[in-house]
Amino acid sequence: MTDKYGLSSEQITRAVEVALHCSMDLIRPAVRPRLIKCLIPRRYISDHVVVTLLGRWHTIPLPSRLTWLKWLLCVYDFVEHKAQLHKLYSVFFHMLEYETLRPLVCQMLYRLTRRQDVKPFRIRKLYELRGRFGDELALAGLMDLYKIYHGDMQLVSSKANKSAHFFKPPDRKLSSKIVAVQNRWSSGTSSVTDAPLSLQLQRPSVSSGTQNRSSKEKRQIANLIPAVSVSSKSKQVSVEEIGSLEELVTFAAAMELPSNLGSVLTNPTLQHFISLSRNPVALNRIRYWIAHLLEDELIFRKTNVVSTRNEYRFQYLFSSLLNFCSFIQEVIPEVESFLIQYIRTWDGVEEFGSVLELVSRMRPRPYEQLYESILKPIHRLYIVSSAWVKAQIITSHTNLLRRWCRLDWQTYFSSDLEKSKWAHFIFGQIPDEVDHLRTIFELIQYLDQLCVIGLAAESDHVLIQDAALSLFELVSELGPVYSVPFVIAPSPSLVYRMFLSSSAMAVTRICGVLVGYKTAFEHLKQTDQTSIQLSFRSGIDKISSFNSFIWDFCNTLWRNVCIPKESAVPGKTQPKTFLFDFDSDSLSVIQSKFASDQLNPSLSVTHGFVFIAMSASFLNDRGTFGDQKALKGDGRIDYLSFLKERKCNGLYDFLHTFISSLMQRRTKRMRQDVEEPSSKRVSREVDVNG
Repeated sequence: MTDKYGLSSEQITRAVEVALHCSMDLIRPAVRPRLIKCLIPRRYISDHVVVTLLGRWHTIPLPSRLTWLKWLLCVYDFVEHKAQLHKLYSVFFHMLEYETLRPLVCQMLYRLTRRQDVKPFRIRKLYELRGRFGDELALAGLMDLYKIYHGDMQLVSSKANKSAHFFKPPDRKLSSKIVAVQNRWSSGTSSVTDAPLSLQLQRPSVSSGTQNRSSKEKRQIANLIPAVSVSSKSKQVSVEEIGSLEELVTFAAAMELPSNLGSVLTNPTLQHFISLSRNPVALNRIRYWIAHLLEDELIFRKTNVVSTRNEYRFQYLFSSLLNFCSFIQEVIPEVESFLIQYIRTWDGVEEFGSVLELVSRMRPRPYEQLYESILKPIHRLYIVSSAWVKAQIITSHTNLLRRWCRLDWQTYFSSDLEKSKWAHFIFGQIPDEVDHLRTIFELIQYLDQLCVIGLAAESDHVLIQDAALSLFELVSELGPVYSVPFVIAPSPSLVYRMFLSSSAMAVTRICGVLVGYKTAFEHLKQTDQTSIQLSFRSGIDKISSFNSFIWDFCNTLWRNVCIPKESAVPGKTQPKTFLFDFDSDSLSVIQSKFASDQLNPSLSVTHGFVFIAMSASFLNDRGTFGDQKALKGDGRIDYLSFLKERKCNGLYDFLHTFISSLMQRRTKRMRQDVEEPSSKRVSREVDVNG
């Protein structure tokens, strides 16, 4: 039961007290480890448990001490207040004399050690232990940490200089059980309220990022990214002494930066500090170090044969850069320069996901530069790639567009604002002489063409349809959501490819996109066009094309009219049709081959080949299968509700937005719901349900 549900903090505290105050001799030796391993915490453990455990340490048999230490290391991250645990540092240090316990004690001390713990007498003791017991791996790891705080220490140990993995997991099976229980209780299955939420900035171990790597991989990435090292004579607070965000905020002014800021790529505490302080000196040091690292890496790859042995190094570097850029939500200029050079010879396979993720986080730049350095090289790969790769590329460019649109362009273009104070980026600001809105405008036009090319090349593959629709769902929100002062409607080629698709997903989502564009055009009309001077048209002239989309969709989906007739009202002009924009001879041929009662409903919401299966299911549910009259009048209204239940929300919203009879019906129903007394409404609902 405890393996699945764990124990609460109070239950663990009580269990430990009972186990320690009862004689362990009463419990068979084979049973003791199993009892200790049953203490699996649901959320956190009170620090009182650790104090009680060490207070009764002398009464615990030696084999049980080993099990207790393994358990304590496994639950270390879940101890509520580690300050109380740190006060017992001297107690743990005294246990170094026990040869059986020493590897586990060294691992515990490694987690607890802070600058103030590194005392001369403890350094002498570590030297003494090394002289007595030789080059033990765990002891070398602890001494390596002491050297970080006391740079004058001399490490002669070969293991300390060569090994990057000092400590073994204390108990893999117990750790996996704890993680499973923690995930189960943190997923909302429990109503227990435990420790307050706080983000822990855990100290990265010496083997950080290398636990699951082979020895060959470890040799390749060794010394690629330096570990944190600080001066031993400073009285400031070091990065290694920060254990939580609260401590980081408290000691931010007194924090001492490490001698090599390259460790920011893998050290979460340093990443938070850099984002918080934005120290220009530190930022320039980081940029300088990363620039030289990436330059060396390019030279390394040019002068060495690319093989499995040196690919580990490149993969580790790429993943570290990606994690750092994802954390700060931008790509620093030096990484962008490296990425531009790398994409020129990129095969589209190596680090595919990482490259596209970095591309999606690039900073705004002139469109000409963006096209030549990024879009054009990727476009060459796009043409010859599979549908899945094409969809991933469109999604990456969509994410790039979304991040650019999220920037506060209204504030940026404000006349009374200094561009240097527009603090959206940590590593320098974007150039202010660039027309960034034009870049967004031309990027959207390029992506429109890219989607059409992909759909044509892959026969309207559903993955590319999904990526293209996600793009224009974003574009339709540029004005209302992101306050971008222009509208770009999708090209007719894309709209009608989606509308004539064999997928109901594409049809209903393109209808939803057009509903979004209606809101976008209304927002554009209400926007003050003089606040930001555009170097291109705002898109208000595209309303006529948008009306043609609406006209064609409404005629075919609802009115069962594929080829619209001339307006019967004198002087009234109808919107131009794109769908059946044929010459008179072609129309005559089509009309001669198909009767009007066959052609007109061929794309309708009831008889179109995309929706025919759903309409048959609707009739079957009502017991009127085969009765065509059931899809007319009120039956057709009920059929729309049926489609909405099948997640055709875009189609439902489109028809209720642009079909006047449906709009009036919806308005009337809403007015009745407001005016009808609540008691009558309740009784009517009871009658219907009854």
